[in-house]
Amino acid sequence: MSFTDEIKSRLVAQGVTDLILVGMKPVLPDEAGKKFITMREYGGRAPWRVHNTGAATRYARPGLQVIAHAPNTVDSLALAYQAYNALCFVNTVISGTTYIQVNPLQEPYPLGLDTKGRVQFVFNVETLKTPS
Repeated sequence: MSFTDEIKSRLVAQGVTDLILVGMKPVLPDEAGKKFITMREYGGRAPWRVHNTGAATRYARPGLQVIAHAPNTVDSLALAYQAYNALCFVNTVISGTTYIQVNPLQEPYPLGLDTKGRVQFVFNVETLKTPS
């Protein structure tokens, strides 16, 4: 399972939403009243290597941007905070991958409107995990 699929499964399991679109430019739903999340992976920080393991990566540190979309500010911010709270955890195994820690880097902040006129709130996440 990919990194974004693992995080998506975490959000669904935590009851945040089951409509999560992944990728750099996902096709957004047309329904104006629809609430959902988009996620995009980014490079994050350099991996950790461990003494006497050679050049092999012991822990990967990919980053993730999470964007909540909703028809109004109240719903968008509430959805962003649900995702934010679900993505603040330590020592958890998801699909065989050990996540040492997952930490949001800032509180959700407004991003403006998406292409369909929905309000967006965004935050970024830093992870420390075993390679998938």
